[in-house]
Amino acid sequence: MTFSKNDTLNFSDFLLKAAGVSKAALDELISDAKKYGYTEILLPHFLVRQTAEKLRGSGANIKIATIIDFPYGLSSVEEKSAAARSAAAAGASIIEIAPNVMTVRDGDLKAFEAEFALITALVNKIKGAVVRAAVNELILTDAERDGLCHYLGQRKIPYRVISLNSIDSPAALYSFNEDLDQKIIRVNLKERSVRFETLESLFEKTDEKERAFLFGRALCSAVILREVTPGPLRGGAGSNKLVIAPAALASSGLSSSDIISVGAKSLRNSRLKVISRPSRAARSLARLGVLALIIEGAAEGFHYLLKISGGRVQLLSGENYLGLNVYEAAAKIKSAHGDGCSYLLQSPMAAFDSPIATASADDASGSPEIQFGGGFGLLMKTMGLNAVVIDAGEHDSFRDKAAAGDKAHEYHRQIEIFSEALNKNHTIKEHIKPYGTASMVAPLYEAGALPLAFFTKFESQGVAKISGAALKDAVTKRKGETGVSCSQNCAIKCKNIYNDEKNRRSAYIEYEHLAGFAAMNEIYDIDLTAKILRFCREKGLDFLELSYAMGEFIRSGAAKGKPAEIAAGCLAEIEKRTVTGNILLKGAFASAIAFGKASPMTQFPTKRCLPTIRARL
Repeated sequence: MTFSKNDTLNFSDFLLKAAGVSKAALDELISDAKKYGYTEILLPHFLVRQTAEKLRGSGANIKIATIIDFPYGLSSVEEKSAAARSAAAAGASIIEIAPNVMTVRDGDLKAFEAEFALITALVNKIKGAVVRAAVNELILTDAERDGLCHYLGQRKIPYRVISLNSIDSPAALYSFNEDLDQKIIRVNLKERSVRFETLESLFEKTDEKERAFLFGRALCSAVILREVTPGPLRGGAGSNKLVIAPAALASSGLSSSDIISVGAKSLRNSRLKVISRPSRAARSLARLGVLALIIEGAAEGFHYLLKISGGRVQLLSGENYLGLNVYEAAAKIKSAHGDGCSYLLQSPMAAFDSPIATASADDASGSPEIQFGGGFGLLMKTMGLNAVVIDAGEHDSFRDKAAAGDKAHEYHRQIEIFSEALNKNHTIKEHIKPYGTASMVAPLYEAGALPLAFFTKFESQGVAKISGAALKDAVTKRKGETGVSCSQNCAIKCKNIYNDEKNRRSAYIEYEHLAGFAAMNEIYDIDLTAKILRFCREKGLDFLELSYAMGEFIRSGAAKGKPAEIAAGCLAEIEKRTVTGNILLKGAFASAIAFGKASPMTQFPTKRCLPTIRARL
């Protein structure tokens, strides 16, 4: 396909407008790319050299991407190759090739594979330039797009799905405005649509008294049971729902009330999975008045960031967070959207299809220490959702509204009474506050319910090394912190911060970490437990699943050495993506099968491990 000079300029103007700018706003595009931390900007080929000159010496690490033979890809391979090399020489770091739409419709995808290989070989001779496919869903049917994406994925050809619908600004791909108070926000990522619903409209046939209790965990369960078909998932993530809901009293100021629940049908066993954790995200959603987010419609090949703010829901590009670990992604989000924003992040290990990939949320200090296991990270990846960002701004909290006027004094007095009652409770005062949840190690050991050596032993002399008192001594010795709160206004403050030998913090070592790793594998080493916990938080991995998986590997005898050394080596195997590392990333059940040691922990029909918080069955 050829264009006259006028046609080319008109088309390029259309392409720039589709990206959210005009020719005169190139400087604005670059400025926004810097502001929002974008790693690349997409431009017509004739603007590549001009843009490269503007970026040169600016200190901005922004890559220039351009599309060759867009949108139909009908040019010859010789013309595409020449254009690709010219763009790379002009300063483009990423060359996107539009597949020939006729070959896609005919199903002759091998022709494009050969074309892509030839162009890649030529472009790779220019330092710093890479090639990927551009899948234009504007001219393809859903079946054609899905078939092409599946083929490219099988052939390990990098690609990006491009949509030109309703884009009106360089920062926001799609923006929807609405009063969010007492609303349920339904986002369909595949259709790029947002609907605002009420509890009454969604559950109109539900008894009003029952409806009054639909918050947080209960609301997650109710939505999934109502809208997701029972039994095995059919259609993958496209038939699933991700539901996020704050607790009833989130942002109330009441101790331990800022709880957020995340629910879906499990990708592993097709059962209902809802996890509740303390997070600043709960407080932010509640301040906006949002009852829940329902995310549906898998957008394969996309990388979206969903932003919720006062009266607005936006779908932004999330591509600039790819390849970052959890802490790096959190820092980048706060840099782009403000320190006061809250977030829920997809695990970087979801990119490797790990079923133990987590979703990470922020704690009271804004650090991504709160994890949701059960494969929620992988679900976010399959849905095309990289992150959810909530910016409550200056919105009033539940507490501000409830304590307005004459009610303020009484409201605060009731909160103080509740906090005082918590602190007077014997168990909290004598055990939980000074030693945290690790105070459960000793009593559960005495009761015979501590998981020792994969539930094969009842006694061990090493348990004293991981008791609540031992953990407190270790934290103090490393100049860490005790009495830390993971949730704002929490009166209990049962958490801790452990500093390793490099003075890196490992936040919130708890009973399940000491029981799930140290006791389960008979490695009574708090420092190693903290190291693995830090690794899991950074990579976005379910600590318990990885601990059980490492235990299977240690018990198999496949590696020689002390158990602690083997466990530390497992982290290196995952980093290097070796065969062993890839098996560990699949979780405990896969590890039990692969490493050949049958375990009572993994012989249940659900193919899931027993949670260590429960007594022995």
